[in-house]
Amino acid sequence: ADFFALKRTIYQHDSAAVVPLRKMERQQVDQQRNPFYQHAEMEAFICYQDGQPVGRIAAIVDHLHQPQTA
Repeated sequence: ADFFALKRTIYQHDSAAVVPLRKMERQQVDQQRNPFYQHAEMEAFICYQDGQPVGRIAAIVDHLHQPQTA
């Protein structure tokens, strides 16, 4: 839950920030429903400082874009 809430927390006072709809954001990274993940993997990470989330990143490997080795 922190992964999705963090963006809203960080940009809550930024009037220029455009935060995607929660449903759309969740569908984008849903490995069961998004067909992209039939050939890709994702791991989400959150950075905490003093117990509060302060950053997030997702590591994604798309196996269709891996170089072919002989």
